[in-house]
Amino acid sequence: MEILIYAVIAAILVYRLYTILGTRDGAENKREQSRPNWRANAGKPAAKSNDKSANKDDLLALPLALPTTPPTQPSFATEPALASLAGAIFAIQKADPSFDERGFLKGARAAFEMIVRAFTTGDRGTLKNLLTPKLYVTFESAISAREAQGERWEMKTLILRDMDLVDAQMDGSIAVLTVQCVSDQSKMIYDKNGVVLKDPGRDIERLTDVWTFSRDTKSSNPNWQLVETHSV
Repeated sequence: MEILIYAVIAAILVYRLYTILGTRDGAENKREQSRPNWRANAGKPAAKSNDKSANKDDLLALPLALPTTPPTQPSFATEPALASLAGAIFAIQKADPSFDERGFLKGARAAFEMIVRAFTTGDRGTLKNLLTPKLYVTFESAISAREAQGERWEMKTLILRDMDLVDAQMDGSIAVLTVQCVSDQSKMIYDKNGVVLKDPGRDIERLTDVWTFSRDTKSSNPNWQLVETHSV
């Protein structure tokens, strides 16, 4: 009888261990084995953060607020292939041990809203802080063109639905990260006479954009800047 009881207890323990640990279905290796080739085209233009402790010039500093403990990085039994997305992230972490993928995405989400709103309202100061000089010229030219026509834009809806890291690479000491952003946007556009050219009530759009950020890992400046952007 005691042997039977022990057997039942052992079976229960094995079952509970199985449910806790689960099973492996191969998904863990997808990031290492597959690296999407998301190449952005330079120069195509497609918030304010509620974190009052963050300086506007440091909105892409990662993480946005300094953690109380160092970020926990994923561990690899062996170094992943450099050609994979996991391998590129591994290389970035080696070059900059403070890099945290989740912290980066948090900063990138804040930057997305800030940049879109700044472009809509013509806030050149914010754009200059968050864009590389080359990309800033493109955005500024687009703003100047619509101002020359007397157009005025107002952002009515901006909801970032999703943001995923889709590509990463190291170019010397430069870390390059690409994200795909899905957002709902609508804006009111007025002509020089104040006549509505676009009504957000009828024109809410679901947009998919690919944005690329970069940072020199050897620089003491913790900020990332937007390098390229294009729509999908």
